[in-house]
Amino acid sequence: MDIDKIKALAEILAAQNLSLIEVCEGDHKIRLEKDCGCLSPAPSQQQTQLPAPPALPLSVGDGQQAVDFNKLIEIKSPLVGIFYAAAAPDAEPFV
Repeated sequence: MDIDKIKALAEILAAQNLSLIEVCEGDHKIRLEKDCGCLSPAPSQQQTQLPAPPALPLSVGDGQQAVDFNKLIEIKSPLVGIFYAAAAPDAEPFV
C-alpha cells in the first residue's frame, strides 16, 4: 500500500468524522484510529428539592359505617379466575 492511499484514507477519516478505519489489501493491513474525545465527564445533576405537598384536611366523622352482611348476596363460584378461550381444547374459540 503506497503513501498516497494512506493519505487518502486519513482524509476520509477526517472528512467523514470517523474515529476508526481499517483496510486490508492483500498481505497489507492498515488501521487508522483517532481519539475523538468522546469521553467527556457527564454533567452533574443538581438535585432539586420539591416543595412538600399541602396537608390534607382531616375529616371529622364518626368513622367507617358498619356493613350489614345480611343484606349482601352471596355468589358461589367453584372456579374463580379460570379463563377458557374455548369450550374444549379442540373446539372453536369463543371469540
